[in-house]
Amino acid sequence: MSNLTLNTKVYNGRGIVAGISNWLNTASGVLASFSRVTASVFVPNASSGSKAKAVVKWNLRIPLVAEEASACACPGTVIDELDCYIQVRMSQGVSESVRTDAALQVKDLVASSEFQASIISLTQPTA
Repeated sequence: MSNLTLNTKVYNGRGIVAGISNWLNTASGVLASFSRVTASVFVPNASSGSKAKAVVKWNLRIPLVAEEASACACPGTVIDELDCYIQVRMSQGVSESVRTDAALQVKDLVASSEFQASIISLTQPTA
């Protein structure tokens, strides 16, 4: 399993457990502050019927850890978490060219200034 690099942070592949691929960023050296990426792909079997959807899920979880002691937390204590979920549902009959186009559109969406501002500045995108 290969590693993922997200904004210069390396997530080491940890294998597949119960159908879920796992990557972990351990650069902080503090267990509580390890960031995790998980992914799964569910493709229904033929007996599920033609209406059954394939589902692709990605999750990025970034714990926010106290760096200094305070009245609320000691250093290394998880004080919050940031979760990013991406889910794609599609019929199994969707062609590879359409899936490729969709993947490239998602890539461009995430790279867009509107998407970035919605996360960084908590700004509602405008049409």
